[in-house]
Amino acid sequence: MTGKKSVTILWKRKSLKASIHLPASKSISNRLLIMQALSGEKFPLKNISEADDSKLLQELLSSGERIMDTQNAGTCFRFLTAYLAQKEGDWILTGSERMKQRPIGALVNALRQLGAEIKFMEKENFPPIAIAGKKLLSRDLEIDATQSSQFVSALLLIAPYITGGLRLKLTGDKISMPYINMTLKLIRQFGIHVIRKGSIIEIPQQEYISEEFFVESDWSSAAFWYAMAALNEETEVHLKGLSTETIQGDAAIADWMQYFNVETHFVKDGVLLIHKEKSKEKKYSCNFSQHPDLAPAFFVMSSALGIEADFSGIKNLALKESSRAEALRAELEKCGAKFSKVNEDEYHLTPHLLTPSPLGEERPFETHNDHRLAMAFAMLAIPLGIVQIKNPAVVTKSYPGFWNDLHSAGFEIIFS
Repeated sequence: MTGKKSVTILWKRKSLKASIHLPASKSISNRLLIMQALSGEKFPLKNISEADDSKLLQELLSSGERIMDTQNAGTCFRFLTAYLAQKEGDWILTGSERMKQRPIGALVNALRQLGAEIKFMEKENFPPIAIAGKKLLSRDLEIDATQSSQFVSALLLIAPYITGGLRLKLTGDKISMPYINMTLKLIRQFGIHVIRKGSIIEIPQQEYISEEFFVESDWSSAAFWYAMAALNEETEVHLKGLSTETIQGDAAIADWMQYFNVETHFVKDGVLLIHKEKSKEKKYSCNFSQHPDLAPAFFVMSSALGIEADFSGIKNLALKESSRAEALRAELEKCGAKFSKVNEDEYHLTPHLLTPSPLGEERPFETHNDHRLAMAFAMLAIPLGIVQIKNPAVVTKSYPGFWNDLHSAGFEIIFS
């Protein structure tokens, strides 16, 4: 797949039956890798994500290099900003051109209040940055949680190693709270005492305790299989590695998808998705402010089902690997979807039949270098019969085996 410019996906079957072992959660893995680096011990971590972002973070943490290139990995850049701020040495943290368009100012300003020495090297509030790592000192801190939960998680991960600990107050509209809760659950799992009262989180100075940990499968990746189950009436898909005992907020999709006639049956080693035909609803509303990674699957699925939908809580999708909501709209309109922009935080989808490209006219979907867009557009092979997607290798950012799993489920996959 490496070096391939495009992939064509064909669907010629009626029945979608598959047993899929989903990749490990990179969100959990990347938090654990930072915690392990802070402790200086090798935690016995099992099933660590093999996604590009996690492999890159492992390489950067062990490299000892002064200049660290996070490429297009937002979690890596944000977590490393906080980690390097408290690690003695001089560091330069950079990334791709897209990374240089993703603001980091709120996190840098918070770290500066703790004594960090960080300079913007090109544009104010944006990467790349130069860091003079030093011991950080405790103080009461406020951070606007509106822009990114990863800023909050980055501070929480290093909090036990700040002299005197950290007392953090979250202000503004709190988005992606399930990811902040994930961080808190993980640091507690490794022995950290946390005091939480409303919007205030207090973490005394202490150290992580080494413990064996098995990383669960990724619920965000499951979203694409859920959406495929909604698009194909004869469906029975077994997703291994998922359970009710999860710390991932995106497990909410199990409830959301009941609306689209997809039942979730928890079995011994995962979940079983079954399409049960019921009454079809004509309109759907969804707010993605707490679950932004589910948006691509829902944009594509809703367009393909031809339903009316209102999507809100999407403003911060502009800060992802692509300007995600706008990229989804532009690409889906290639096959007939009708979106209207209500405001910066909401789109309206008008019911309209999707159609493949006219015979002889090649209109491949652009991924905009966004892994979740590539996987979402692949699902359109079910209603359209065939789709072509550029830059197929981008899925390795979170789900390296995605194309192989599609093939095992009966899709024809052709790289070119």
